[in-house]
Amino acid sequence: IAQIKAVDVVMPTKQGAEIRNRCIAQPTKAQAILLQTLQLHLPQRMKIQKMSVNFEWGKPPTQIQDCGSRANGTRESINLISALSAQGALRFSTYAGKFESATFINFCKRLMHDTKGSLFLIVDGHPVHRSRAVKDFVASTRGRLRLFQFPAYSPELNPDEWVWKNVKADRIGRAGIDRAKGDLRNKAVAAMHRLQKLPYLIRGFFVDPNLRYIAA
Repeated sequence: IAQIKAVDVVMPTKQGAEIRNRCIAQPTKAQAILLQTLQLHLPQRMKIQKMSVNFEWGKPPTQIQDCGSRANGTRESINLISALSAQGALRFSTYAGKFESATFINFCKRLMHDTKGSLFLIVDGHPVHRSRAVKDFVASTRGRLRLFQFPAYSPELNPDEWVWKNVKADRIGRAGIDRAKGDLRNKAVAAMHRLQKLPYLIRGFFVDPNLRYIAA
């Protein structure tokens, strides 16, 4: 009986919202006989309980670099960390220096502060995500924060890759970089702020066939 599954039927609307019905999958002949013997009846639909659970996909630290001119060899970079949800939310932070456990923990604290209920964060295999400090912090949240890890070498499963494509290639790459100090940082942060104001564009990232495992 435990093998009988519930299936979510999702119907999108023009307004961007979704109508979701949870149905019971058709039992096999053997399951049907067992249910009849036990005098059990499966409902056609199940009521979906609303839970304040947020799934976000975290991107490991990304460094956007301006390669600089050959004449002076100057170059500028900015370090970013971000997370997004299938509902169209985007959070990001800049940081200086090396990406460390404290950087990631502080970012998680910010996400939790902005999130009601539980937070499920899917991350890659970066050593920081698997560090003892991070594990201890996650344990201290008593289930409010949970980390899940992508399979190894599977960037195509991470929707945050689309964020960096939008920022690095579609925005900064096309606009170009002025050699004035701070231009790369200003344009990168501006591109992230712009994306935050376009939740429909973020939701569009999840149309990627590789991201079909994600449900809003």
